[in-house]
Amino acid sequence: MRRPFPQTLAAATNAGMHLGQPVKLARRACSILRQVSMPIVKRETFKFNKHKLLLLGFLAFLVFEFMTNNSTNSEDRQITSYSTAKFVPNHFNKTYRIGILIMFNYKENKDTLSLMTAKLLEQNIQSIFRTVENDYIYTIYVGVTESLRQHISSKYKEFSVMTLNNKSFSDGINSLAEKALIDQNDYFVVSSYITVFNLNTWTTQAIYSLKGHCPSDVGAAFQYCCNKNTTAMVHKTHFTLFDSLFPSKLNIIDSLTWLQKIYYPKYLSALPVNTESFNADLLKRAMHGSKGKYTSFKNSLNTDRTLCVISYSLYGSDPRYTIGALENAFLVTRVYPGWQIWIYHDNSVPKSVLDTVCDQSIIKCIDMSSSMIKNKRSWRFLIASERNISRYIIRDIDSRLSFREKVAVNEWIYSGKKLHTMRDHPNQRYFINAGMWGGMGDTYPNMENALYENMLNEEYTSDSDFLNAIVWPDIKCSVMQHDSVSCLRFGGVPFPTSRVGYEHVGSVYVNGKMRKSDVIALKMFKAPNKCNTR
Repeated sequence: MRRPFPQTLAAATNAGMHLGQPVKLARRACSILRQVSMPIVKRETFKFNKHKLLLLGFLAFLVFEFMTNNSTNSEDRQITSYSTAKFVPNHFNKTYRIGILIMFNYKENKDTLSLMTAKLLEQNIQSIFRTVENDYIYTIYVGVTESLRQHISSKYKEFSVMTLNNKSFSDGINSLAEKALIDQNDYFVVSSYITVFNLNTWTTQAIYSLKGHCPSDVGAAFQYCCNKNTTAMVHKTHFTLFDSLFPSKLNIIDSLTWLQKIYYPKYLSALPVNTESFNADLLKRAMHGSKGKYTSFKNSLNTDRTLCVISYSLYGSDPRYTIGALENAFLVTRVYPGWQIWIYHDNSVPKSVLDTVCDQSIIKCIDMSSSMIKNKRSWRFLIASERNISRYIIRDIDSRLSFREKVAVNEWIYSGKKLHTMRDHPNQRYFINAGMWGGMGDTYPNMENALYENMLNEEYTSDSDFLNAIVWPDIKCSVMQHDSVSCLRFGGVPFPTSRVGYEHVGSVYVNGKMRKSDVIALKMFKAPNKCNTR
């Protein structure tokens, strides 16, 4: 079942500036500035008016302070797990089959038959019709009583309706899932007859999240509302890890809790996609056994071939970088659950910082003190030559991981392209910006040799220059580019989520805030509409 009518989504737009009265003050200051400075400029001698020069300097200072400090909290803060960012997917002509599994008459249910029927037909089914997307093929599987089967089958001929009398919720869903597997569905959505699908892009958001897991498509994506009003999506790989979708004889709450518990924390996401790290507080019930399956599942994924890595360089004792290491070590489990951090460092980093960061199980520290590669910013590129890595991303350690970039990374993984690059600020002027790209394990395995052969100097942009001169020509044939500022020059697509305030991927943080000069540059920049409209 394809959606009969396309649904146009609102394009993501940048937040506007609402400056009000301060603008008048700034304009007045600039007017005075011109009046004071003009007589000085017109003079052809070198006799300076001391008082006017002092006033000129003071007014210039006021204008600068206004521009740097007149930003709301949302402009300076990093995107949080409660972000208001809008999500607009970018499809890649991939026609996945989606099986929606609805258990109607599970034996622990206490509603009357008439109430159940009304909720199924007028609430649940209608919400599915409103929110399905054109790019997927949907099949709805419903487990009902024999008396209701004929009625639903005649009204909705495209449904797959099964008689499932007096079964527990988990056993009924398992029966529906078996039929959906035979029909070669790719993704399976668990639903109750009272569930309301209220996100227009829930299908794509859930698939993006599952693609972003490491390994891809392992785990579950939940849309959690309240009690029984919960949906969960799994990929068909779930059935290769477990014999069925759920253990037998569980009610609806215990079934969903089991699924949460078995995949938490590395392989569990929650919708919307920009809040996808899952909240442990939702896990309030026991696992109800299955410990043997749980251990087997963990062991089956405990291999280097499934590693996903965020790679950094770290050197020196500047708090801008050492605090960045500590902050990103905290953020990684929330923004990139299941990923690891590798830090290429030398002995110039304070021991206290290394002891704190490197002691964490998800962080690997590589000592480069004796390395022949003297450009320390390029150490992080060595991850590209590591074997048994599924995928990696390269970041600046003085920036902060964010959900805006994670959703873009999810979309890149969904696309199947080997290389991912991003440009989200007017100062990011390369095809590959040194801290804004990522690749698959086989994207550029010759990286280590290339670094030794070219021996980068210590100039600030030499790492980006190297990537664009040496690496880009070899890998540009399979690339996905997200670009909110210069898509007309470089190509690429807008980011999947709208910008919140003046946040931007790769933003430098100083004393806990985005660098003021970067915020000013983004305020003053007028991006082409094409770069932010899908």
